[in-house]
Amino acid sequence: MIGRTVASAYFPTTLGNIAAFLIGAGLTSVPLFVRAGTSALWLRRPRALYLATAVTLAVICAGGVYTMETERILMFAMPWLAVSAASEAVSDSAVELMIGVGWAQAFAMEAFLYTLW
Repeated sequence: MIGRTVASAYFPTTLGNIAAFLIGAGLTSVPLFVRAGTSALWLRRPRALYLATAVTLAVICAGGVYTMETERILMFAMPWLAVSAASEAVSDSAVELMIGVGWAQAFAMEAFLYTLW
């Protein structure tokens, strides 16, 4: 990045911000959030919370305000994703699967991602 212009670093930084946030949000929240959005599109019913969450996260990730370690910085936004996704009914077995997948992801991230703090 040293010696590069801000414009040339925008795309990789924005892509990194989005990827970091989605990884930090987890394997369970993100698919449910996408599912809630696609069902809202198919049913043609506006969902203000879903749209507000999607637009806000897009602006935060692509606005250039946050860079690097976005998954930690944007922890406050994780509940928005969860609440927006939770409007769809989920079976008990699916909840158990999501808890297991979330646990496995947390364990893998703890084992393989190393930071100084």
